[in-house]
Amino acid sequence: MSNVIQFPKKYVPSPRGYRINLYTEEEISMVLLCLNLSESQDSTKKWLRKDLRSVDPMFVMNRMWDALDSTLLSKYAKETIKRIVNSIEVIPLSALEG
Repeated sequence: MSNVIQFPKKYVPSPRGYRINLYTEEEISMVLLCLNLSESQDSTKKWLRKDLRSVDPMFVMNRMWDALDSTLLSKYAKETIKRIVNSIEVIPLSALEG
């Protein structure tokens, strides 16, 4: 007989990914600005519009959060970044499987 207690398996849905919806040219420009202002990236890499579909959404979100701490951006720019961050959608694992 085993002394191991068997706990029931509990399914906890976890996010699989994120969707960043960019509807205006202003939003696209702001995301590119955040990516290109980042101090932690390779300074030789310049992010372009064509890169947005292939870049990891978590990387983009981290760069936008970093930009919010910047003193270089205006209040309006920070409001735009906050609007983008607040509109990010979580893609559940079940949506990707079906």
